[in-house]
Amino acid sequence: MPTKTKKTLISSRIIALKQQVEAGNVAALDAFWRGVTAEGTPLIEPIEGDDQHALVTFLWCADEDVEHVVLYSELLRGSWWNNWTDAILTHLPGTNLYYRTYQVRKDMRFVYWLSPNHPLCDPFARNQHIFQC
Repeated sequence: MPTKTKKTLISSRIIALKQQVEAGNVAALDAFWRGVTAEGTPLIEPIEGDDQHALVTFLWCADEDVEHVVLYSELLRGSWWNNWTDAILTHLPGTNLYYRTYQVRKDMRFVYWLSPNHPLCDPFARNQHIFQC
């Protein structure tokens, strides 16, 4: 399970991209996606001073109109079931990037999938089910 913290975690690579985009660097997003394509996902980054955990960032490249992207995984068991907003990826304004970073034990293995525009994001739904792709 991801470690619970009170602050929102953000990948240093996402922070750098956000700063470049806000500064008007239009080539930054393409360079980011080329790097992601070369190394694969999710992004995994070390946490300074913590040998037991890493920052794991899930990414979605929206090639179509997307209102939201949901992460489904046993990684979120416990937190997701109690607060589904923990599973919603954040949109980086001015880009096609959706992302969400979690602090995860380095020895953890899990399956995940991403679902754009999934109807499960209705907090008032009486019967919420997970549908596998």
